Amino acid sequence: MSLLAEKWKGYVKLSSLMGPLLTGTKYCKQMNLNDHDALATGTKENFMIFFKWLCDTSKIQKKTKLLGYKRAFKMMYEKSVGMALNTEIYEALHLWIDHDLSKLYNLDLERREKPVLCFDDVFRLLQTHWGSPDIKYPSERQRLNVALMQQIFTTTRPATLAQKCYG
Repeated sequence: MSLLAEKWKGYVKLSSLMGPLLTGTKYCKQMNLNDHDALATGTKENFMIFFKWLCDTSKIQKKTKLLGYKRAFKMMYEKSVGMALNTEIYEALHLWIDHDLSKLYNLDLERREKPVLCFDDVFRLLQTHWGSPDIKYPSERQRLNVALMQQIFTTTRPATLAQKCYG
């Protein structure tokens, strides 16, 4: 296992995003580079070559997935090198992935729609929460906390609910 992968073992479980980035050690072996030095002394062009190699060797089909790899790469860089990735390099990588790499590999640009509750659904949810005798809590403070968490998780503005009820 490479030095970089050893160092990262303590920080994260190898998630779906970090796994392919740590296979960057395969990239370093192909290019005869030391993985830590490649990160520390890397230039924008070297990082672009790495992301192009990542597209060549993996089955990335969506631009959003590649941008997720870019964010994970930035985090890995900061943890490994001990300093933040230069903002100009990060933005240049983003633009390059966004325009050139997306066209070159014909990456899917569509984003998946996120399910959102409409105000009627949230209103019914809160009405059931407050009015149902079946839901029992050891303390009524917990009922209030659950209602607040429901509003946070559904990102509903209280004024909109009040307008629905009274306006």
